[in-house]
Amino acid sequence: DADCKGLTLYQFNTCPFCIKVKKEVHRLALPITMANIQKDSNAKQKLQQEGGKSQVPCLHIVDHDGNEQWLYESAEINRYLQQRFAA
Repeated sequence: DADCKGLTLYQFNTCPFCIKVKKEVHRLALPITMANIQKDSNAKQKLQQEGGKSQVPCLHIVDHDGNEQWLYESAEINRYLQQRFAA
C-alpha cells in the first residue's frame, strides 16, 4: 500500500485504454488513486500543465525522493505495474 501512495492514474470511465489499465490495477489489487479528468477539472488541468498533454490513461509516479514521471500509453503503464508489483 505504501508503494502505491505516489501513484495516480488519470483516466475516465468510458476510455477503453483506461479500462485496460484499471483491469490490471484490479488484478494486482493495487490501491492506486484514480483521477477522473471528465469529472475533476483540477485533475484535467494538472494533467495538461504538468504531464504536458491531456491524453489518458496517464500514470503519475512520484518516487520516494520526490522525482516525478508521467507515464502514458496503456501497454507501458501495465508493463510498469507488472514489473513493480507482480509477485
